[in-house]
Amino acid sequence: MKRIGISIITVLIFGLNWLNAADPIDNQVKGALIDIERYEKQFLNQSTANKATINRSLKLLGLTRQRLDSSPNKSHASWIEADGRYKLLIAHLNSLLNPSSSA
Repeated sequence: MKRIGISIITVLIFGLNWLNAADPIDNQVKGALIDIERYEKQFLNQSTANKATINRSLKLLGLTRQRLDSSPNKSHASWIEADGRYKLLIAHLNSLLNPSSSA
């Protein structure tokens, strides 16, 4: 039940952010948003996934984090949006990796 509530909240947050999304301030943020969107599409509606796939994705998302952190525009709305979406995605992947800790 808690997982369903979290999923609904996550979808609402992504939906509302998508309506109010600012244009990316620079190429680092733009690239990070593209990466995040790709993984959101892959994992957002899943309640289970292959652990090796999740681990590989978490490792690759580390590069996305580096890209996002390399942007000098951390106060811009597009960076803040990307950071929030990144954190939610990481939390979702970690809950898929270890479902017992999110219950």
